[in-house]
Amino acid sequence: MTELDPERKVAVIAGGRDMPYDLFLGVPVRRAPAVVEASGLCVDGWIPVDPRTLETAFVGVDHSAHPTEVTYDGRGEWYPEFGRNEVAKVDVTFQTGAAPTGTFEAASSVLAEPKHHFGTSRIQRWCGREWEH
Repeated sequence: MTELDPERKVAVIAGGRDMPYDLFLGVPVRRAPAVVEASGLCVDGWIPVDPRTLETAFVGVDHSAHPTEVTYDGRGEWYPEFGRNEVAKVDVTFQTGAAPTGTFEAASSVLAEPKHHFGTSRIQRWCGREWEH
């Protein structure tokens, strides 16, 4: 996306194509902070890592070295809420050098339970505690 025109309710896509919307939910471009880019550690705005261990090529500079049998595939998912107990699901894969690909499941009450499980499992795994909601 190169431009957002809220008066016309259109997102302008690279190449000049218009994409109409009713409700725009955007995610800002993510990049390494300027100080990290200036350090020379980055390639195309990111510090390259081994997809299996997340280790960098620089001694002492690791995201989170944790050898595993599974290679990270760039996949992420999230569950936006729409009110009235309706939840949608977005499942996207981000790979270096390729456009993101993914799916969108329309909002429904059926996805409320998977969203709850997603949240509780992440709080437990990342913070070591139960989800207080």
